[in-house]
Amino acid sequence: MHIFMAIRATFLSGFLLVAASLAGCTNEPPNGVVQVAVLDTAGAALPDALAAISEGGLTSAAAAYGARAGSEPVGDEEVPPVPGYFTALLPRGDKGVYVFAEGHQVASAEFRIAPTEMEVAAVEVRAAPMPEDAARPTTASATFSPPAVNRGETATLSVEVTGAENDPISDLVLVISPEVQFSAPFAPPVPEGDARAVAADGTWTAAITPPTEPGSYTYYVVAATTAGMTAPIIEATLIVQ
Repeated sequence: MHIFMAIRATFLSGFLLVAASLAGCTNEPPNGVVQVAVLDTAGAALPDALAAISEGGLTSAAAAYGARAGSEPVGDEEVPPVPGYFTALLPRGDKGVYVFAEGHQVASAEFRIAPTEMEVAAVEVRAAPMPEDAARPTTASATFSPPAVNRGETATLSVEVTGAENDPISDLVLVISPEVQFSAPFAPPVPEGDARAVAADGTWTAAITPPTEPGSYTYYVVAATTAGMTAPIIEATLIVQ
């Protein structure tokens, strides 16, 4: 049995919500549903892994959608999560997904949303564990400025990034908010006397336009080196007044 068929019943409630938005569309609806399995190389699920989905495939830096794989059930959920899996409703077209799981190298996959009515795409991403002695990059001091904004205002998220020994940081320094289904790349520092920003150690920044609904929102910072080693995931909180 296909792995996505095996978990179909558990996904039923969430699937009905996204499928309902497709029902009654033409033969080429504007959106489609993708179910993503985040696994390790042995096939075990990776709960709570973070994902950034970009338009145009992996060659595009236009990260736009954020998600988190299901966590381990605690026993009191009305609909228990499926560890390591998530669903997303996305526009048609080519997509790329990068996955960040604690203790694992960054993993990626490309897929296409070309739905017919009620069609669901299935994608599997497998992340290799990092060697125990692997040198890792670091991220620190993730801070919003200002820390609280009014509706419609923009805040700047900054973070200090340092590559690993003999393994420089790549341009995969991203902010992800599964809560608002958002992801975006950070802008790297601009060297003195050079007008072009490049992936390097230093302060990376991202302009964030938060949701309009007042509340407290958590944004996660992820980063990977050129060899795919990942930094410990850190977070920052933005208040919308």
